[in-house]
Amino acid sequence: MRTPICPFIILCLFFSNTILSQEKLQVAIVSENSADAIEADWFLESVKTEISTLLKNRFEVSFKEEFGAYDPRKIEAHFTRFFQDNETDIIIGLGTLSSSILADRQEFAKPAIAGLIIDHELQKTPYRADGTSGMPNFTYIQSPFSLERDVKALYRLAPFKKIGVVGGSNLIRFLPFLQEIMAGITQELGNSFTIFSYQKTVEETLSILPDDIDALYLLPAFDEMDDAQIQAFMQGVNARGIPSVALLGELFIENGVLMGYEASANLQRMPRRMAINVLKLAEGQNAADLPVAIPTYNETLLINMAAARQCGKYPDWDLMSESIMLNVNEVETDRSLNLQAVIGEALQQNLRLKIAEKDPLIARKEVDLARADLLPQLDASTSFVLLDNVTTRSSFGNQGRLNWLARGNISQIILAEPALANLTIQKLLQKGQENALAQTQLDVVMDAATAFLNLLQAKSAVQVQNQNVLVTKENFDIAKAKEAVGYAGASDLNRWASELAQENINLNDAQARFRQARFRLNQLLNRPIDEEFVIENATLEDQMLFVTDQRMDIVNNYGDLEKLADFLV
Repeated sequence: MRTPICPFIILCLFFSNTILSQEKLQVAIVSENSADAIEADWFLESVKTEISTLLKNRFEVSFKEEFGAYDPRKIEAHFTRFFQDNETDIIIGLGTLSSSILADRQEFAKPAIAGLIIDHELQKTPYRADGTSGMPNFTYIQSPFSLERDVKALYRLAPFKKIGVVGGSNLIRFLPFLQEIMAGITQELGNSFTIFSYQKTVEETLSILPDDIDALYLLPAFDEMDDAQIQAFMQGVNARGIPSVALLGELFIENGVLMGYEASANLQRMPRRMAINVLKLAEGQNAADLPVAIPTYNETLLINMAAARQCGKYPDWDLMSESIMLNVNEVETDRSLNLQAVIGEALQQNLRLKIAEKDPLIARKEVDLARADLLPQLDASTSFVLLDNVTTRSSFGNQGRLNWLARGNISQIILAEPALANLTIQKLLQKGQENALAQTQLDVVMDAATAFLNLLQAKSAVQVQNQNVLVTKENFDIAKAKEAVGYAGASDLNRWASELAQENINLNDAQARFRQARFRLNQLLNRPIDEEFVIENATLEDQMLFVTDQRMDIVNNYGDLEKLADFLV
Protein backbone atom coordinates (compact mmCIF):
# COMPACT_ATOMS: atom_id res chain seq x y z
CA MET A 1 0.00 0.00 0.00
CA ARG A 2 2.94 2.37 0.62
CA THR A 3 4.49 1.98 -2.80
CA PRO A 4 1.76 3.66 -4.94
CA ILE A 5 1.32 6.50 -2.41
CA CYS A 6 4.97 7.63 -2.38
CA PRO A 7 5.12 8.79 -6.04
CA PHE A 8 1.91 10.74 -5.49
CA ILE A 9 3.33 12.48 -2.41
CA ILE A 10 6.57 13.25 -4.22
CA LEU A 11 4.62 14.68 -7.17
CA CYS A 12 2.53 16.90 -4.87
CA LEU A 13 5.64 18.15 -3.09
CA PHE A 14 7.24 18.93 -6.46
CA PHE A 15 4.30 21.02 -7.66
CA SER A 16 3.90 22.77 -4.31
CA ASN A 17 7.59 23.69 -4.32
CA THR A 18 7.26 24.91 -7.91
CA ILE A 19 4.32 27.14 -7.03
CA LEU A 20 6.04 28.47 -3.90
CA SER A 21 9.22 29.12 -5.87
CA GLN A 22 7.54 31.57 -8.32
CA GLU A 23 9.07 35.01 -8.07
CA LYS A 24 6.81 37.87 -7.09
CA LEU A 25 6.54 40.71 -9.57
CA GLN A 26 4.70 43.93 -8.85
CA VAL A 27 3.73 46.16 -11.76
CA ALA A 28 2.62 49.74 -11.09
CA ILE A 29 0.36 51.38 -13.69
CA VAL A 30 -0.29 55.12 -13.83
CA SER A 31 -3.23 56.08 -16.07
CA GLU A 32 -3.90 59.65 -17.09
CA ASN A 33 -7.66 59.04 -17.12
CA SER A 34 -10.16 59.31 -14.31
CA ALA A 35 -10.91 56.20 -12.30
CA ASP A 36 -14.48 56.07 -13.64
CA ALA A 37 -13.57 56.45 -17.34
CA ILE A 38 -14.99 53.46 -19.20
CA GLU A 39 -12.56 53.74 -22.11
CA ALA A 40 -9.55 53.84 -19.80
CA ASP A 41 -10.88 50.89 -17.82
CA TRP A 42 -11.09 48.79 -21.01
CA PHE A 43 -7.50 49.50 -22.04
CA LEU A 44 -6.16 49.13 -18.51
CA GLU A 45 -7.85 45.76 -18.03
CA SER A 46 -6.54 44.63 -21.41
CA VAL A 47 -2.96 45.47 -20.37
CA LYS A 48 -3.34 43.65 -17.05
CA THR A 49 -4.87 40.59 -18.73
CA GLU A 50 -2.07 40.34 -21.31
CA ILE A 51 0.62 40.64 -18.65
CA SER A 52 -1.00 38.11 -16.33
CA THR A 53 -1.57 35.61 -19.14
CA LEU A 54 1.98 35.81 -20.43
CA LEU A 55 3.75 35.70 -17.05
CA LYS A 56 1.45 33.48 -14.98
CA ASN A 57 3.62 30.34 -15.30
CA ARG A 58 6.83 32.09 -14.24
CA PHE A 59 5.90 34.97 -11.93
CA GLU A 60 3.35 35.77 -9.32
CA VAL A 61 2.18 39.10 -10.74
CA SER A 62 0.36 41.80 -8.78
CA PHE A 63 -0.71 45.27 -9.85
CA LYS A 64 -0.91 48.72 -8.33
CA GLU A 65 -3.03 51.31 -10.14
CA GLU A 66 -3.28 55.07 -9.89
CA PHE A 67 -5.29 57.58 -11.94
CA GLY A 68 -4.20 61.12 -12.73
CA ALA A 69 -7.50 62.56 -13.99
CA TYR A 70 -5.53 64.53 -16.64
CA ASP A 71 -3.70 66.48 -13.90
CA PRO A 72 0.06 66.55 -14.67
CA ARG A 73 0.94 67.18 -11.02
CA LYS A 74 -1.00 64.14 -9.84
CA ILE A 75 0.54 61.98 -12.54
CA GLU A 76 4.05 63.14 -11.68
CA ALA A 77 3.40 62.51 -7.97
CA HIS A 78 2.22 58.95 -8.70
CA PHE A 79 5.38 58.22 -10.72
CA THR A 80 7.61 59.64 -8.00
CA ARG A 81 5.95 57.51 -5.33
CA PHE A 82 6.25 54.32 -7.38
CA PHE A 83 9.93 54.96 -8.16
CA GLN A 84 10.54 55.30 -4.42
CA ASP A 85 8.43 52.26 -3.54
CA ASN A 86 10.70 49.27 -2.82
CA GLU A 87 7.92 46.78 -3.59
CA THR A 88 7.35 48.09 -7.13
CA ASP A 89 9.41 46.31 -9.80
CA ILE A 90 8.20 47.79 -13.10
CA ILE A 91 6.33 51.03 -13.86
CA ILE A 92 4.00 51.61 -16.81
CA GLY A 93 2.50 54.91 -17.98
CA LEU A 94 -0.79 54.58 -19.89
CA GLY A 95 -1.94 57.32 -22.25
CA THR A 96 -0.20 60.09 -24.15
CA LEU A 97 -0.06 62.56 -21.26
CA SER A 98 1.12 59.97 -18.74
CA SER A 99 3.69 58.61 -21.22
CA SER A 100 4.94 62.11 -22.04
CA ILE A 101 5.43 62.95 -18.34
CA LEU A 102 7.24 59.66 -17.77
CA ALA A 103 9.49 60.23 -20.81
CA ASP A 104 10.46 63.68 -19.52
CA ARG A 105 12.25 62.17 -16.50
CA GLN A 106 16.01 62.22 -16.79
CA GLU A 107 16.76 59.22 -14.57
CA PHE A 108 14.93 55.98 -13.93
CA ALA A 109 15.66 54.10 -10.73
CA LYS A 110 13.79 51.02 -11.99
CA PRO A 111 12.47 49.74 -15.34
CA ALA A 112 9.74 51.94 -16.82
CA ILE A 113 7.56 51.70 -19.94
CA ALA A 114 5.86 54.70 -21.57
CA GLY A 115 2.80 53.10 -23.14
CA LEU A 116 2.04 55.63 -25.90
CA ILE A 117 4.49 58.05 -27.51
CA ILE A 118 2.93 59.94 -30.45
CA ASP A 119 6.06 61.54 -31.94
CA HIS A 120 9.47 60.83 -30.39
CA GLU A 121 11.02 63.83 -32.15
CA LEU A 122 8.48 66.42 -30.96
CA GLN A 123 8.34 64.87 -27.51
CA LYS A 124 12.15 64.73 -27.44
CA THR A 125 12.02 61.09 -26.44
CA PRO A 126 15.37 59.24 -26.75
CA TYR A 127 15.68 57.20 -29.91
CA ARG A 128 18.64 55.28 -31.36
CA ALA A 129 19.26 54.24 -34.94
CA ASP A 130 18.64 50.58 -34.04
CA GLY A 131 15.05 51.42 -32.99
CA THR A 132 15.59 51.41 -29.20
CA SER A 133 15.52 54.16 -26.59
CA GLY A 134 19.13 53.75 -25.52
CA MET A 135 18.24 55.12 -22.07
CA PRO A 136 18.88 52.80 -19.09
CA ASN A 137 15.72 51.44 -17.49
CA PHE A 138 13.45 53.20 -20.00
CA THR A 139 11.59 52.07 -23.09
CA TYR A 140 8.38 53.11 -24.78
CA ILE A 141 5.88 52.07 -27.45
CA GLN A 142 5.65 54.14 -30.59
CA SER A 143 2.03 55.09 -31.29
CA PRO A 144 0.13 53.55 -34.23
CA PHE A 145 -1.61 56.91 -34.61
CA SER A 146 -0.31 59.67 -36.84
CA LEU A 147 -1.91 63.10 -37.00
CA GLU A 148 0.09 63.91 -40.11
CA ARG A 149 -1.10 60.75 -41.88
CA ASP A 150 -4.75 61.46 -40.99
CA VAL A 151 -4.73 65.10 -42.07
CA LYS A 152 -2.93 64.37 -45.34
CA ALA A 153 -5.37 61.56 -46.15
CA LEU A 154 -8.30 63.96 -45.67
CA TYR A 155 -6.55 66.59 -47.78
CA ARG A 156 -6.08 64.02 -50.52
CA LEU A 157 -9.80 63.20 -50.50
CA ALA A 158 -11.02 66.82 -50.22
CA PRO A 159 -8.39 69.60 -50.38
CA PHE A 160 -9.20 72.20 -47.74
CA LYS A 161 -8.04 75.68 -46.77
CA LYS A 162 -8.65 75.57 -43.03
CA ILE A 163 -9.20 72.55 -40.81
CA GLY A 164 -10.85 72.57 -37.41
CA VAL A 165 -9.44 70.29 -34.71
CA VAL A 166 -11.99 69.33 -32.07
CA GLY A 167 -11.47 67.24 -28.94
CA GLY A 168 -12.35 66.96 -25.26
CA SER A 169 -11.87 69.72 -22.73
CA ASN A 170 -8.59 68.09 -21.69
CA LEU A 171 -7.37 68.17 -25.29
CA ILE A 172 -4.25 70.24 -24.66
CA ARG A 173 -3.36 68.07 -21.67
CA PHE A 174 -4.03 64.95 -23.71
CA LEU A 175 -1.79 66.24 -26.54
CA PRO A 176 0.41 68.99 -25.08
CA PHE A 177 2.31 69.25 -28.38
CA LEU A 178 -0.81 69.42 -30.58
CA GLN A 179 -0.15 73.01 -31.66
CA GLU A 180 3.34 72.13 -32.86
CA ILE A 181 2.19 69.07 -34.81
CA MET A 182 -0.69 70.84 -36.54
CA ALA A 183 1.45 73.88 -37.32
CA GLY A 184 4.01 71.68 -39.06
CA ILE A 185 1.38 69.75 -41.02
CA THR A 186 -0.64 72.78 -42.21
CA GLN A 187 2.51 74.72 -43.10
CA GLU A 188 3.56 71.88 -45.38
CA LEU A 189 0.11 71.71 -47.00
CA GLY A 190 -0.19 75.49 -47.31
CA ASN A 191 -3.34 75.90 -45.21
CA SER A 192 -4.28 76.74 -41.60
CA PHE A 193 -6.01 75.25 -38.56
CA THR A 194 -7.99 76.14 -35.45
CA ILE A 195 -8.54 74.16 -32.24
CA PHE A 196 -11.71 74.06 -30.14
CA SER A 197 -13.36 71.68 -27.66
CA TYR A 198 -16.56 69.69 -27.48
CA GLN A 199 -19.28 71.32 -25.40
CA LYS A 200 -21.78 69.72 -23.07
CA THR A 201 -24.50 69.54 -25.74
CA VAL A 202 -24.57 68.92 -29.48
CA GLU A 203 -26.24 72.27 -30.13
CA GLU A 204 -23.54 74.16 -28.25
CA THR A 205 -20.76 72.35 -30.12
CA LEU A 206 -22.39 73.04 -33.49
CA SER A 207 -22.89 76.69 -32.54
CA ILE A 208 -19.17 77.23 -31.90
CA LEU A 209 -18.17 75.38 -35.08
CA PRO A 210 -16.10 78.00 -36.93
CA ASP A 211 -17.74 79.26 -40.12
CA ASP A 212 -14.45 79.51 -42.01
CA ILE A 213 -13.38 75.85 -41.70
CA ASP A 214 -13.90 73.47 -44.61
CA ALA A 215 -12.61 70.28 -42.91
CA LEU A 216 -12.75 68.74 -39.44
CA TYR A 217 -10.38 66.52 -37.44
CA LEU A 218 -11.98 64.70 -34.49
CA LEU A 219 -9.91 63.71 -31.47
CA PRO A 220 -11.16 61.75 -28.41
CA ALA A 221 -14.15 63.31 -26.66
CA PHE A 222 -13.38 62.15 -23.08
CA ASP A 223 -16.51 62.69 -20.96
CA GLU A 224 -18.19 65.56 -22.85
CA MET A 225 -20.12 63.61 -25.48
CA ASP A 226 -21.24 60.01 -25.76
CA ASP A 227 -21.64 58.04 -28.98
CA ALA A 228 -25.23 59.18 -29.58
CA GLN A 229 -24.25 62.83 -29.19
CA ILE A 230 -21.25 62.46 -31.49
CA GLN A 231 -23.53 60.85 -34.05
CA ALA A 232 -25.95 63.79 -33.83
CA PHE A 233 -23.01 66.21 -34.03
CA MET A 234 -21.69 64.51 -37.16
CA GLN A 235 -25.11 64.72 -38.81
CA GLY A 236 -24.92 68.48 -38.41
CA VAL A 237 -21.34 68.56 -39.68
CA ASN A 238 -22.13 66.41 -42.73
CA ALA A 239 -25.21 68.50 -43.48
CA ARG A 240 -22.89 71.52 -43.83
CA GLY A 241 -20.80 69.64 -46.38
CA ILE A 242 -17.70 69.48 -44.15
CA PRO A 243 -15.49 66.37 -44.69
CA SER A 244 -14.04 64.82 -41.55
CA VAL A 245 -11.35 62.45 -40.32
CA ALA A 246 -10.95 60.87 -36.86
CA LEU A 247 -7.90 59.82 -34.87
CA LEU A 248 -9.63 56.70 -33.56
CA GLY A 249 -10.75 55.47 -36.98
CA GLU A 250 -13.68 53.09 -36.99
CA LEU A 251 -14.65 54.02 -33.42
CA PHE A 252 -15.78 57.39 -34.80
CA ILE A 253 -16.69 56.25 -38.32
CA GLU A 254 -19.52 54.25 -36.77
CA ASN A 255 -20.92 57.59 -35.59
CA GLY A 256 -20.81 59.34 -38.97
CA VAL A 257 -17.20 60.47 -39.53
CA LEU A 258 -16.10 60.34 -43.17
CA MET A 259 -12.74 58.58 -42.86
CA GLY A 260 -10.02 57.34 -40.55
CA TYR A 261 -7.39 54.64 -40.14
CA GLU A 262 -8.28 51.38 -38.41
CA ALA A 263 -7.54 51.68 -34.71
CA SER A 264 -9.04 48.70 -32.85
CA ALA A 265 -6.53 46.12 -34.12
CA ASN A 266 -3.62 48.41 -33.25
CA LEU A 267 -5.00 49.15 -29.79
CA GLN A 268 -5.08 45.39 -29.18
CA ARG A 269 -1.44 44.98 -30.24
CA MET A 270 -0.16 47.58 -27.78
CA PRO A 271 -1.10 45.69 -24.58
CA ARG A 272 0.59 42.57 -26.00
CA ARG A 273 3.79 44.50 -26.65
CA MET A 274 3.66 45.89 -23.10
CA ALA A 275 3.29 42.35 -21.77
CA ILE A 276 6.28 41.16 -23.82
CA ASN A 277 8.35 44.10 -22.57
CA VAL A 278 7.38 43.34 -18.96
CA LEU A 279 8.44 39.71 -19.44
CA LYS A 280 11.81 40.72 -20.89
CA LEU A 281 12.41 43.24 -18.12
CA ALA A 282 11.48 40.63 -15.51
CA GLU A 283 14.01 38.27 -17.10
CA GLY A 284 16.72 40.89 -16.64
CA GLN A 285 17.01 42.51 -20.05
CA ASN A 286 17.86 46.20 -20.16
CA ALA A 287 14.93 48.42 -21.15
CA ALA A 288 17.31 50.54 -23.22
CA ASP A 289 17.74 47.66 -25.68
CA LEU A 290 14.06 46.88 -26.28
CA PRO A 291 12.54 47.95 -29.65
CA VAL A 292 10.07 50.83 -29.45
CA ALA A 293 8.25 50.27 -32.75
CA ILE A 294 5.68 47.60 -33.60
CA PRO A 295 6.23 46.62 -37.26
CA THR A 296 2.86 44.83 -37.47
CA TYR A 297 0.74 47.95 -37.01
CA ASN A 298 -2.27 47.98 -39.31
CA GLU A 299 -2.47 50.94 -41.69
CA THR A 300 -5.87 50.31 -43.26
CA LEU A 301 -7.76 53.42 -44.35
CA LEU A 302 -11.52 53.24 -43.83
CA ILE A 303 -13.97 55.45 -45.73
CA ASN A 304 -17.61 55.82 -44.72
CA MET A 305 -19.59 56.11 -47.96
CA ALA A 306 -22.79 56.97 -46.06
CA ALA A 307 -21.03 60.08 -44.70
CA ALA A 308 -19.61 60.78 -48.18
CA ARG A 309 -23.14 60.90 -49.58
CA GLN A 310 -24.27 63.18 -46.76
CA CYS A 311 -21.48 65.74 -47.11
CA GLY A 312 -21.05 65.37 -50.89
CA LYS A 313 -17.33 64.52 -50.71
CA TYR A 314 -16.29 61.35 -52.51
CA PRO A 315 -12.90 59.62 -52.79
CA ASP A 316 -11.31 59.24 -56.21
CA TRP A 317 -10.74 55.83 -57.77
CA ASP A 318 -7.11 55.60 -56.66
CA LEU A 319 -8.00 56.32 -53.04
CA MET A 320 -10.89 53.87 -53.18
CA SER A 321 -8.55 51.13 -54.40
CA GLU A 322 -6.31 51.72 -51.37
CA SER A 323 -9.13 51.85 -48.81
CA ILE A 324 -11.83 49.74 -47.25
CA MET A 325 -15.25 51.15 -48.13
CA LEU A 326 -17.89 50.99 -45.41
CA ASN A 327 -21.67 51.45 -45.76
CA VAL A 328 -21.36 51.35 -49.54
CA ASN A 329 -24.99 50.33 -50.06
CA GLU A 330 -26.51 51.78 -46.91
CA VAL A 331 -28.70 54.83 -47.58
CA GLU A 332 -30.89 56.98 -45.35
CA THR A 333 -34.34 57.08 -46.90
CA ASP A 334 -37.94 56.44 -45.88
CA ARG A 335 -38.51 54.31 -48.97
CA SER A 336 -38.26 50.64 -48.04
CA LEU A 337 -38.96 47.74 -50.39
CA ASN A 338 -39.58 44.07 -49.80
CA LEU A 339 -40.65 41.39 -52.27
CA GLN A 340 -44.39 41.89 -51.73
CA ALA A 341 -44.12 45.69 -51.98
CA VAL A 342 -42.11 45.44 -55.20
CA ILE A 343 -44.72 43.19 -56.83
CA GLY A 344 -47.60 45.38 -55.70
CA GLU A 345 -45.93 48.58 -56.88
CA ALA A 346 -45.01 47.01 -60.21
CA LEU A 347 -48.64 46.03 -60.85
CA GLN A 348 -49.66 49.64 -60.24
CA GLN A 349 -46.82 51.65 -61.79
CA ASN A 350 -45.14 49.60 -64.51
CA LEU A 351 -45.36 51.42 -67.86
CA ARG A 352 -45.49 48.24 -69.91
CA LEU A 353 -48.46 47.05 -67.88
CA LYS A 354 -50.22 50.41 -68.14
CA ILE A 355 -49.93 50.23 -71.93
CA ALA A 356 -51.17 46.65 -71.94
CA GLU A 357 -54.18 47.64 -69.84
CA LYS A 358 -55.35 49.95 -72.65
CA ASP A 359 -55.40 47.19 -75.28
CA PRO A 360 -58.53 45.38 -73.91
CA LEU A 361 -60.34 48.72 -73.73
CA ILE A 362 -59.51 49.41 -77.36
CA ALA A 363 -60.60 45.88 -78.30
CA ARG A 364 -63.89 46.40 -76.43
CA LYS A 365 -64.58 49.49 -78.53
CA GLU A 366 -63.99 47.45 -81.67
CA VAL A 367 -66.52 44.87 -80.46
CA ASP A 368 -69.07 47.62 -79.86
CA LEU A 369 -68.50 48.96 -83.36
CA ALA A 370 -68.91 45.48 -84.86
CA ARG A 371 -72.09 44.89 -82.87
CA ALA A 372 -73.48 48.26 -84.02
CA ASP A 373 -73.70 46.97 -87.60
CA LEU A 374 -76.24 44.36 -86.46
CA LEU A 375 -78.51 46.79 -84.63
CA PRO A 376 -81.55 48.54 -86.26
CA GLN A 377 -80.47 51.55 -88.34
CA LEU A 378 -82.63 54.71 -88.18
CA ASP A 379 -82.01 57.55 -90.63
CA ALA A 380 -83.94 60.81 -90.08
CA SER A 381 -83.65 64.15 -91.81
CA THR A 382 -85.55 67.45 -91.79
CA SER A 383 -85.46 70.66 -93.78
CA PHE A 384 -86.97 74.11 -93.34
CA VAL A 385 -87.38 76.56 -96.23
CA LEU A 386 -88.53 80.20 -96.08
CA LEU A 387 -89.35 81.77 -99.48
CA ASP A 388 -89.76 85.42 -100.32
CA ASN A 389 -93.16 86.82 -101.46
CA VAL A 390 -92.20 87.18 -105.11
CA THR A 391 -91.20 83.52 -105.40
CA THR A 392 -94.31 82.44 -103.58
CA ARG A 393 -96.63 84.43 -105.87
CA SER A 394 -94.88 83.29 -109.01
CA SER A 395 -95.33 79.61 -108.06
CA PHE A 396 -99.11 80.03 -108.47
CA GLY A 397 -99.78 78.13 -105.21
CA ASN A 398 -97.31 75.30 -105.72
CA GLN A 399 -95.00 76.61 -103.00
CA GLY A 400 -95.83 78.14 -99.69
CA ARG A 401 -93.92 80.87 -97.99
CA LEU A 402 -92.98 78.48 -95.09
CA ASN A 403 -91.95 74.90 -96.04
CA TRP A 404 -90.87 72.36 -93.30
CA LEU A 405 -90.21 68.81 -94.48
CA ALA A 406 -89.28 65.71 -92.36
CA ARG A 407 -88.18 62.28 -93.62
CA GLY A 408 -87.46 59.01 -91.78
CA ASN A 409 -86.05 55.57 -92.72
CA ILE A 410 -85.54 52.46 -90.51
CA SER A 411 -83.68 49.28 -91.50
CA GLN A 412 -82.63 46.01 -89.87
CA ILE A 413 -80.05 43.47 -91.06
CA ILE A 414 -81.69 40.04 -91.11
CA LEU A 415 -78.68 38.03 -92.27
CA ALA A 416 -75.24 39.28 -93.20
CA GLU A 417 -72.37 36.81 -92.80
CA PRO A 418 -69.57 39.44 -93.01
CA ALA A 419 -71.12 41.48 -90.18
CA LEU A 420 -71.64 38.42 -87.99
CA ALA A 421 -68.12 37.18 -88.70
CA ASN A 422 -66.67 40.60 -87.88
CA LEU A 423 -68.44 40.61 -84.50
CA THR A 424 -67.15 37.12 -83.72
CA ILE A 425 -63.62 38.07 -84.74
CA GLN A 426 -63.64 41.23 -82.65
CA LYS A 427 -64.84 39.27 -79.61
CA LEU A 428 -62.00 36.80 -80.08
CA LEU A 429 -59.53 39.66 -80.44
CA GLN A 430 -60.88 41.18 -77.23
CA LYS A 431 -60.46 37.87 -75.45
CA GLY A 432 -56.93 37.66 -76.81
CA GLN A 433 -56.13 41.14 -75.51
CA GLU A 434 -57.51 40.22 -72.07
CA ASN A 435 -55.36 37.10 -72.03
CA ALA A 436 -52.39 39.15 -73.22
CA LEU A 437 -53.01 41.56 -70.33
CA ALA A 438 -53.02 38.64 -67.89
CA GLN A 439 -49.79 37.38 -69.45
CA THR A 440 -48.25 40.85 -69.20
CA GLN A 441 -49.30 41.04 -65.55
CA LEU A 442 -47.60 37.73 -64.87
CA ASP A 443 -44.53 38.84 -66.83
CA VAL A 444 -44.33 42.08 -64.86
CA VAL A 445 -44.66 40.16 -61.59
CA MET A 446 -41.91 37.81 -62.73
CA ASP A 447 -39.68 40.65 -63.93
CA ALA A 448 -40.16 42.65 -60.73
CA ALA A 449 -39.58 39.66 -58.46
CA THR A 450 -36.52 38.62 -60.48
CA ALA A 451 -35.14 42.17 -60.43
CA PHE A 452 -35.62 42.35 -56.66
CA LEU A 453 -33.97 38.98 -56.05
CA ASN A 454 -31.13 39.94 -58.42
CA LEU A 455 -30.68 43.11 -56.39
CA LEU A 456 -30.47 41.09 -53.19
CA GLN A 457 -27.96 38.79 -54.85
CA ALA A 458 -25.91 41.76 -56.04
CA LYS A 459 -25.99 43.25 -52.55
CA SER A 460 -24.76 39.99 -51.06
CA ALA A 461 -22.05 39.81 -53.71
CA VAL A 462 -20.83 43.27 -52.69
CA GLN A 463 -20.74 42.21 -49.05
CA VAL A 464 -18.82 39.04 -49.93
CA GLN A 465 -16.34 40.92 -52.11
CA ASN A 466 -15.90 43.56 -49.43
CA GLN A 467 -15.14 40.81 -46.94
CA ASN A 468 -12.67 39.31 -49.41
CA VAL A 469 -10.90 42.66 -49.61
CA LEU A 470 -10.72 42.83 -45.81
CA VAL A 471 -9.28 39.32 -45.53
CA THR A 472 -6.82 39.92 -48.35
CA LYS A 473 -5.78 43.21 -46.78
CA GLU A 474 -5.11 41.39 -43.49
CA ASN A 475 -2.97 38.83 -45.32
CA PHE A 476 -1.15 41.66 -47.09
CA ASP A 477 -0.44 43.31 -43.72
CA ILE A 478 0.82 40.00 -42.32
CA ALA A 479 3.10 39.54 -45.35
CA LYS A 480 4.38 43.09 -44.92
CA ALA A 481 5.08 42.44 -41.23
CA LYS A 482 6.88 39.19 -42.08
CA GLU A 483 9.05 41.00 -44.59
CA ALA A 484 9.79 43.75 -42.06
CA VAL A 485 11.12 41.24 -39.50
CA GLY A 486 12.92 39.16 -42.15
CA TYR A 487 10.68 36.11 -41.85
CA ALA A 488 9.59 36.18 -45.52
CA GLY A 489 10.81 37.70 -48.75
CA ALA A 490 9.36 40.26 -51.11
CA SER A 491 7.76 37.61 -53.35
CA ASP A 492 5.08 36.79 -50.78
CA LEU A 493 4.37 40.49 -50.25
CA ASN A 494 4.09 41.08 -54.01
CA ARG A 495 1.74 38.12 -54.36
CA TRP A 496 -0.63 39.50 -51.76
CA ALA A 497 -0.37 42.97 -53.27
CA SER A 498 -1.50 41.47 -56.59
CA GLU A 499 -4.29 39.56 -54.84
CA LEU A 500 -5.44 42.76 -53.11
CA ALA A 501 -5.53 44.65 -56.42
CA GLN A 502 -7.59 41.86 -58.01
CA GLU A 503 -10.03 41.76 -55.09
CA ASN A 504 -10.49 45.54 -55.37
CA ILE A 505 -11.32 45.09 -59.05
CA ASN A 506 -13.83 42.38 -58.15
CA LEU A 507 -15.35 44.68 -55.54
CA ASN A 508 -15.73 47.51 -58.05
CA ASP A 509 -17.38 45.11 -60.50
CA ALA A 510 -19.77 43.89 -57.78
CA GLN A 511 -20.68 47.47 -56.88
CA ALA A 512 -21.32 48.26 -60.55
CA ARG A 513 -23.63 45.24 -60.85
CA PHE A 514 -25.44 46.31 -57.70
CA ARG A 515 -26.08 49.80 -59.10
CA GLN A 516 -27.28 48.30 -62.38
CA ALA A 517 -29.71 46.11 -60.45
CA ARG A 518 -31.01 49.16 -58.57
CA PHE A 519 -31.50 51.04 -61.85
CA ARG A 520 -33.33 48.08 -63.35
CA LEU A 521 -35.72 47.80 -60.41
CA ASN A 522 -36.47 51.54 -60.44
CA GLN A 523 -37.14 51.30 -64.17
CA LEU A 524 -39.64 48.45 -63.69
CA LEU A 525 -41.39 50.42 -60.93
CA ASN A 526 -41.53 53.59 -63.07
CA ARG A 527 -39.42 55.48 -60.52
CA PRO A 528 -36.60 57.99 -61.10
CA ILE A 529 -33.68 55.85 -62.20
CA ASP A 530 -31.37 56.97 -59.38
CA GLU A 531 -33.92 57.12 -56.55
CA GLU A 532 -32.55 55.57 -53.37
CA PHE A 533 -34.33 52.93 -51.33
CA VAL A 534 -33.68 50.40 -48.59
CA ILE A 535 -34.20 46.75 -49.44
CA GLU A 536 -35.40 44.15 -46.97
CA ASN A 537 -34.04 40.63 -47.21
CA ALA A 538 -36.36 38.04 -48.70
CA THR A 539 -36.35 34.58 -47.14
CA LEU A 540 -38.02 31.33 -48.05
CA GLU A 541 -40.33 31.74 -45.09
CA ASP A 542 -41.50 35.13 -46.39
CA GLN A 543 -42.29 33.79 -49.88
CA MET A 544 -44.01 30.65 -48.63
CA LEU A 545 -45.83 32.29 -45.74
CA PHE A 546 -49.24 31.55 -47.20
CA VAL A 547 -48.36 27.85 -47.46
CA THR A 548 -47.53 27.64 -43.77
CA ASP A 549 -50.77 29.40 -42.83
CA GLN A 550 -53.09 27.29 -40.68
CA ARG A 551 -55.84 27.80 -43.25
CA MET A 552 -53.87 25.58 -45.64
CA ASP A 553 -54.61 22.50 -43.51
CA ILE A 554 -57.19 21.58 -46.15
CA VAL A 555 -54.30 20.30 -48.30
CA ASN A 556 -54.03 16.86 -46.73
CA ASN A 557 -53.81 14.53 -49.72
CA TYR A 558 -52.35 14.32 -53.21
CA GLY A 559 -55.59 15.34 -54.90
CA ASP A 560 -55.86 18.52 -52.83
CA LEU A 561 -52.23 19.26 -53.66
CA GLU A 562 -53.00 18.99 -57.39
CA LYS A 563 -55.88 21.45 -56.96
CA LEU A 564 -53.64 23.86 -55.10
CA ALA A 565 -51.02 23.55 -57.86
CA ASP A 566 -53.65 24.32 -60.51
CA PHE A 567 -54.80 27.35 -58.51
CA LEU A 568 -51.26 28.64 -58.12
CA VAL A 569 -50.59 28.23 -61.83
